[in-house]
Amino acid sequence: MIKYFAAENFASIKEQAIVEFDLNVTPERFHPAHAVVGFAGANASGKTTVLKALSFTLFFMKWSFTFLAPEEDIPYQAFIEPKQAKNATKLHLIFQQVVDGEAVNFEYILLLNHNVVLSEKLSILNQDEQERLIYQRTENKITFGAEQDSIPIEGLRENCSIVSYAAQFKQKFALACVHYESISNLSRAGLKKGEFEFNQAFLTNVLADRDLCEQLKTVIHIADLGIKDVQIKKNALGVKELKFLHALEQGVFPFSLELESEGTLKFIAVILKVLMALQQGAVVIIDEVELKLHQNLVAYLIGLFQNPAKNPHQAQLIFSFHNSFLMEILMPEQLWFTEKSAQGKTSVFCAVDFGDSIQNLYEKDLELLYRAGRFGAKPREL
Repeated sequence: MIKYFAAENFASIKEQAIVEFDLNVTPERFHPAHAVVGFAGANASGKTTVLKALSFTLFFMKWSFTFLAPEEDIPYQAFIEPKQAKNATKLHLIFQQVVDGEAVNFEYILLLNHNVVLSEKLSILNQDEQERLIYQRTENKITFGAEQDSIPIEGLRENCSIVSYAAQFKQKFALACVHYESISNLSRAGLKKGEFEFNQAFLTNVLADRDLCEQLKTVIHIADLGIKDVQIKKNALGVKELKFLHALEQGVFPFSLELESEGTLKFIAVILKVLMALQQGAVVIIDEVELKLHQNLVAYLIGLFQNPAKNPHQAQLIFSFHNSFLMEILMPEQLWFTEKSAQGKTSVFCAVDFGDSIQNLYEKDLELLYRAGRFGAKPREL
C-alpha cells in the first residue's frame, strides 16, 4: 500500500503537493493505509496530474532502466513556466511491501530534470521512523547502506533509477521495489492507455485460472448484467473464443461480443483487473473511474477494496472521479480535492482539513457539503 506521496514541479503542480494515504489511520487499524482514496474537482483542476505524477514515480523507480533508451529524455512534463522549467522536479513516495514475509516501509525520494537524475535515495523506515539506508545517489556518487552489497556503477545511466538498475543484479530490496505490484491506466508519459479496455485474447487466457473465472461469474451475477455464464470455446479454426450466455424466453443462448453493450464489456475488463489486483495485493490507479460505467457498478468496485474479507492482501484503489455520488461511500480522509488557481497552479487538499470549520464532519453528507461549495474545488460560475 502507498502511505504517502508528494510531488513538486510536475505538470500543473508547482509548489509541493502532499497526499497522506494513511491519514487518521490509528495503529489499531488492520490496514497500514486506506485501501481507497479518491480525487474530485473541476475539469482541468489537476486530478489527472496527481495520478500521472504517482504513476510516473512508480514507473521510473521500477522500470526506467529496462524501458528507457540510453539517450531518451525522461518522459514527464515540469510546470510550464520559463523560469520554473530550469528547476528540478521532486517526487517523494512511502509505500509498504512484503520482504521475506514481513511488511517493510520503503521511502523513495527522487530529484530529476528532463535529462538526468540529480539525486535519489531508497531507505527503509522502521516503526519509530528511524531510517535504514539502502541506496543514495548524488550525481555520480553512490552510497550503499550497511546491509546492502555494492554493485558496479559503470552501467548506471543518468536517465534511470538506481533501483531499476540494481534489480538487474538480483539485489533483494531493489527486486522488492520492482515487484511492487501496480497497474494504472496512465502510461509512463501520463497518457491514457488500454489497461482497462476489453481485450478478448487477454481475458480468454486469464480465465484459464478456474478460481478467477468463478470469481468473475459471481461478480457478473451480483452486478446483474443479464449474463448467466461465461464460456470459452474453440471455433472452427481452433481459436479460443469468449461467449457470454444470456437467459432469454426460449432458453439460454450465447451472445457474440458484438451484441454486448460497451458498458458491459468495460465493466468486465475493469473487474477482471480488479480481481487480479485483489489476489496480488496490488495498487490500482484509475483516472476517471466511472467512465462508461453506471455509478452503482463503480460503487461495487470500490466496495471490494473497502471490505477486508474481499481484500485480504491489502490491495489499494486510487482514482479520480466526477460523479459526486461516490463521495457518499468515502470517509473524509479518503476524499481529496484538486483546485487550480488563475495562474494555472494545482493545489491538493483533503476533506478532513475542514474539520475545524465544519462541525461533526464525520456525521455529515460529504456530497451535500461539496455541492454547497463547502470544500471548494468546483467549476467556476459561468
